[in-house]
Amino acid sequence: MVETGAAAISVDEPTNLAKAVEVARGKAVVIGNVNTNLFFLGSKDDMEKAIQNCIDIAAPNSGFILASGCEVPGIAPPEKIQWFMNAARRFGRYQ
Repeated sequence: MVETGAAAISVDEPTNLAKAVEVARGKAVVIGNVNTNLFFLGSKDDMEKAIQNCIDIAAPNSGFILASGCEVPGIAPPEKIQWFMNAARRFGRYQ
């Protein structure tokens, strides 16, 4: 996907995020990959851990954009989307 010349690549949760960032570094920005099941079935703690994990793996020196790994389920409770937003704001600032 990097070889297509795309400026950004969105990856789903099963993707090895560390490998995706490594391959894309300097060529494309990686977007993703919080498991979308967390928006319906996950706890607040699960959501926060997943977000922190994505940021720890992908953010340093990469331009990483935190996002869900795919579409957020339409039946996701609004409070879980708020959990995502709150955790992204809390953990998502990096140098």
